[in-house]
Amino acid sequence: MHNVLTVAHSSEETRNIPAQDRLRKWLLDWPLYVILGASAFLHFFRVQTVEFDFDQANLFQLARDAVAHGLIPLSSNEASINILHAPFFIYTLLPAALLSDNPLGGAITVGLFTTAMAVLTYLFTRRYFGLWPAVIAGLLNATVYNPLKYSRGIWQPDILPFFVVLFLFAIFRGAVGRRRGWFFPATALVAIIYQLHPSSIVGMSVLLVLALILASKTVRRGEILLAVGALIVLFLPYGLLEFVSHFSDIRGIIAFARLPARNDTQAFSFYLNLLLPFTEFQPDWMNVLSLCMQFLLFAGFVTAAMRLFYPHQQAMSSDEERRSSSNRWLQRWDALRFHPERVSLLLLLVWQIVPFANLIHHSVDLHMQYFLLFLPGPFILVGLALTEVIHLTKRTAAKLSALSKVAVALLSLLLIVGQFASSTAYLLKMSEGHFNDRTVQNIPYVNDLNSMWNAVHMADQLAREKHIARIFMSMDSNIQPAMMYLGGVLQTPTTVFGYNNCLVLPTAEAGPAVYLIGPYADQLDAMLHRFATATLVAQPPRLGGQPFKLYIVTPGAATIVANNDTDTLPQLEPGAQLMTGPGGNMEVTRWRIQREAPVAPRTLYNYQFKLAPGAGVKPVTSTCALTALHKNDQLLTAFPVSENDMLATPFSMSGVAFDTVPDTHHLGPIRFTSFHTRIINTSPFAGQ
Repeated sequence: MHNVLTVAHSSEETRNIPAQDRLRKWLLDWPLYVILGASAFLHFFRVQTVEFDFDQANLFQLARDAVAHGLIPLSSNEASINILHAPFFIYTLLPAALLSDNPLGGAITVGLFTTAMAVLTYLFTRRYFGLWPAVIAGLLNATVYNPLKYSRGIWQPDILPFFVVLFLFAIFRGAVGRRRGWFFPATALVAIIYQLHPSSIVGMSVLLVLALILASKTVRRGEILLAVGALIVLFLPYGLLEFVSHFSDIRGIIAFARLPARNDTQAFSFYLNLLLPFTEFQPDWMNVLSLCMQFLLFAGFVTAAMRLFYPHQQAMSSDEERRSSSNRWLQRWDALRFHPERVSLLLLLVWQIVPFANLIHHSVDLHMQYFLLFLPGPFILVGLALTEVIHLTKRTAAKLSALSKVAVALLSLLLIVGQFASSTAYLLKMSEGHFNDRTVQNIPYVNDLNSMWNAVHMADQLAREKHIARIFMSMDSNIQPAMMYLGGVLQTPTTVFGYNNCLVLPTAEAGPAVYLIGPYADQLDAMLHRFATATLVAQPPRLGGQPFKLYIVTPGAATIVANNDTDTLPQLEPGAQLMTGPGGNMEVTRWRIQREAPVAPRTLYNYQFKLAPGAGVKPVTSTCALTALHKNDQLLTAFPVSENDMLATPFSMSGVAFDTVPDTHHLGPIRFTSFHTRIINTSPFAGQ
């Protein structure tokens, strides 16, 4: 067994090893293959069932628009503090979006990053902390539940740990290895990490500054220029957006920084959750495993702190280190910064402590993605704690050294197997639908990519088999981006409409149409049966919740009998029809669309209605949105009303039509876009 806390190879030794021998060494490195196999299995197991909701659909839509429509993204999606993320993550999705319109390519892209991250964890830890800490850290990083949960999706924070490890390689090269060529990539990686999650900037910047202080003489002027150039290139798209938006996001960040903050225990809970298993599987055993992981984490911090002051290895002095100084503090500083083991531990502890201290004092509620920047640090600390047992036994009871190695190996195996089993149980639960889709996250309900993809393509296949010309798919605010994107990839012309109080029907002359109704659109389903003839063909299943409903719908005839003196949206009949639906009483008004408008990227054609029952009664509003318009289609909108208000007094109807389109900017023939949309073509209308 290798000594626990040694740098695997010094810089000189590494340079003296022939490239062929280094390659042979890595090819024969058996832990590497075990870690790669475990990580690949867990990250790609039924990868088609990953979540596909608001953020995931928007992110892949931006990437697809770039390759299919030439809309170069200046931003990613919107953060929880209402500023736009920079677009680096979108650029990582471009190869997948170029190869296929299936968002599964985005999930595979993220899986490749996260699988590679487990391997990088092993390589990094082995180089700077020893073999057995590397094996333990690599396997734990690959198998623990929460890091796995936040690495299977199309989302920026999922790939954050990959770039964190690359950043660690860069700063350790300079601060520990005393080698040149680290500052430029380290600076570029800080910029990338910020774009993936802005909250990471504090911790990464502190590490970069510390590495610069420890190894300032390894930085050349040319590297500084390269670093500045990298920052300009990486932030150029986002910088252009800030310029044209009058630096709105920067003002938002400044306003956020001024919000009152509080101290609580949220950070402690989330940090500990990085190590804990999936406790729904064998909860008694998993609780024991949780306690072991928490104890070992604490022991790892103690071990790292102790070895920072009492290292295992004596530093080898170089010419630079041998310079004499009469100042006692300078001597101590040199003893620290020229000692590879102590510098490694210092960087490790600063990485885990400084960002954590920053998160304790927070102005918004924390979430797990804020803590992904700490990975794989906790697992390295656990590895150090376990291997320290061997070192202490060897020093205090040499006869028990072999026994301690066996005990540590068995305990490590139990921890890793337990974590692997719990994570596998979690994947089986989620991929087989053994969950309530309304309680998994703080959104109305969760959707998986496979269920949605199969449902929309089942509708497309039905339309082609029956020679039906059009498909209509419902959406609510929860699945709007997903249905808009998926509706745009079908062969049959498709109109996505919403929300659950709106229904679009083609003219009777157009013949039947295929309808795919959302899982919880009960009110819309009732309207469909009331105003058309609907034949249920299938119920495409969804994981964890109610299925979709697939209909062939034959619309009824409708003629214009009302005259509301508008060409924007003529009313088909005066007043409203009373209807009792699953949610209670509704008044339904019917209109006729007078425009032709095609499907376009992230474009919605909206009609906002306002029903004023009379004096003393609060007006009721309703908004309908469609991804395409066809002249003479019927638009039905429902207004929930109480029994007291129901037709009690004469009501007035008014509204406005408007389009929402992507916020685009032009530079000659080049077109740029951001996540934001803008309103155009506003036109008021009135009803009877």
